Amino acid sequence: MIEDIAGRGSVWWTVAKERVVACWWQLLVVELLHLVALSVLSSIVAGAGAAESAETVLMFVIGAVLGAWRWSARLRLLDGEGDLVRALRTAGSPCCGWPCSAPR
Repeated sequence: MIEDIAGRGSVWWTVAKERVVACWWQLLVVELLHLVALSVLSSIVAGAGAAESAETVLMFVIGAVLGAWRWSARLRLLDGEGDLVRALRTAGSPCCGWPCSAPR
């Protein structure tokens, strides 16, 4: 852990607080969009009349995909992305080096 020499606490906590204060309302919008999408999709899955095990697996997949999307959007906002719409878009996998929308 990185400690401040003057004894005022850790430096990383100060940086994290500054970044959250700068984009708190955008982070709140991301959380609200996640909750709305999850509740709408769960009601659609529950109303589909599928078997309970299939419904459970489908909700797990939906939750995992929405959770990854939420995590990505939050990290982009905390990294300094000022445009909320651009932070909400998925540009592709950062680990493979090319965007998923690129022509093949």
